[in-house]
Amino acid sequence: MTATIDARTLVGDTKIDTFKLRLRRPQPATLGAVLALVVALTTALWAVGVQLQLNGQRAVTANLKERAARYDRVVAVLQAPDLQVWPMRGTQLAPTAYGRIYADPETGAAMIMVRSLPPLPDGRVYQVWWAHADGKDESGGVLTWTDEQGSGYALIQGPGPFKNWRSVSLTEEPVGGSSRPTSQALLIGTV
Repeated sequence: MTATIDARTLVGDTKIDTFKLRLRRPQPATLGAVLALVVALTTALWAVGVQLQLNGQRAVTANLKERAARYDRVVAVLQAPDLQVWPMRGTQLAPTAYGRIYADPETGAAMIMVRSLPPLPDGRVYQVWWAHADGKDESGGVLTWTDEQGSGYALIQGPGPFKNWRSVSLTEEPVGGSSRPTSQALLIGTV
């Protein structure tokens, strides 16, 4: 197909030579290839979107499974037939803070619940310490977060038969915990 266009219609009355513009009718194979490319790209983008949504849902599901397992452990501690509860009181460093240790003396599984602790600085955790009658301290685990009111809980592990231990305390330590207390206790309780 050939079309002649007068250039004057394009630019007004200015004299410009006319020229011929050759237009080709697209071939069906070309249209088909372009259409297939558009469909393929659209499908690929849709698949990427679906995969991102699926990955997000998998992360949510994994988080919920982890929470459910943690709650199952909390329930197991609280349902222990011989459950022991030890109150903890704040020291001079945290006078309004308080907490409780809930422990299953048979398994050593325990949970610490705290209230009104000071906010943790970046790079710090709270660490539970069991004090043996001979003065030796043994880590019971870490509490990595509290809410804005200084409340939180953590599942911890008792050191074995509780009759061998005289007290439990909570200190602020570097992330990952310490092998022995490096700061003064914020909470303390008698076992």
